[in-house]
Amino acid sequence: MMVQRWKHLGRGSAGVDRVKAQALLWHGTNIEQFQDRSPGAPAGAVTQTPSAPAWFAGDPAFSAHVSAALHPSQMTYMNAYTVTQDLVLLAFDDCADLNTYLQRPVNDANDALAAQAVLARAGNCDGYMLERDAVRAQPEYVLFAAGLAKLRRIDQLQFQETATRWDQQPGDDPTRKHTFQGTPWGQLRGMNYSL
Repeated sequence: MMVQRWKHLGRGSAGVDRVKAQALLWHGTNIEQFQDRSPGAPAGAVTQTPSAPAWFAGDPAFSAHVSAALHPSQMTYMNAYTVTQDLVLLAFDDCADLNTYLQRPVNDANDALAAQAVLARAGNCDGYMLERDAVRAQPEYVLFAAGLAKLRRIDQLQFQETATRWDQQPGDDPTRKHTFQGTPWGQLRGMNYSL
């Protein structure tokens, strides 16, 4: 991922990151076609991007994990996007940092309410990112309408996931483990796009 980091001023203050044009972002969902909900769009119109705010990752396995956790035993559609213009994002270390910035309880989730609060507070950016999300400790990108307008979908894969549980041992990660059937998971993991 091509990310340019600017100064972060400490817990509860937002840094600024720039995701460079040509970077690849992934969005996993159980929705095959996104409905166009923009003002003036005809009924039934579809679009290539989800509605804002929308969550993305630089790692397809992360997007697949989230989709499988939210929609177990349903078809997953993995959408690959290239960034067409640099994205300017507020940057937070983690959920606790985001919640301190929003002045809300530290254990609140990075959800639609958080995204709307960030947009209301700093509406002139393309979205925001967490350096470490709450589950996988990987970068997570939340894009507003301005950021979604800077994406171009380059591919969509679909597969069926089946949720299973890890054998739990003290100290093990209690999150779900998923196996994937249908469009080969190995292809998803091994994709190499030349942009």
